[in-house]
Amino acid sequence: MSIVIQQLREAIMNGQVPSDIDLLYLYSPLCGTCNVASRMLDVVEHLLPELRFERLNVNEVPDLAQAYQVESVPCLLIWRTIEVKRNQQDLISHNVFVYPQKIYAFHSIPYLYERLRGGGMDDSSR
Repeated sequence: MSIVIQQLREAIMNGQVPSDIDLLYLYSPLCGTCNVASRMLDVVEHLLPELRFERLNVNEVPDLAQAYQVESVPCLLIWRTIEVKRNQQDLISHNVFVYPQKIYAFHSIPYLYERLRGGGMDDSSR
């Protein structure tokens, strides 16, 4: 069992936020939409190196998908976002969510980038 899966299971059991990851991408390898979303996340991951991404095949972790009430794939579970403030120095603050925020509809790279860098987590678009 991978360390990520083990840590997520422990976090669920203890009602805690996972400490080693900020975002968890759940996908199915046979899902065409998941393949497109994966390529979009590759770009966003490169643009936001401050965030720790992890990817898991939902078929291998059905218990985690159920525990986090994942309704469909692709699904991005978000525990942390960042706010980047550009002054003389870059200040980075993390917003931490006890219950993960979810993104099901990835829309576009700019949409994901804005959501993950602190541009608002109020919509649960599908």
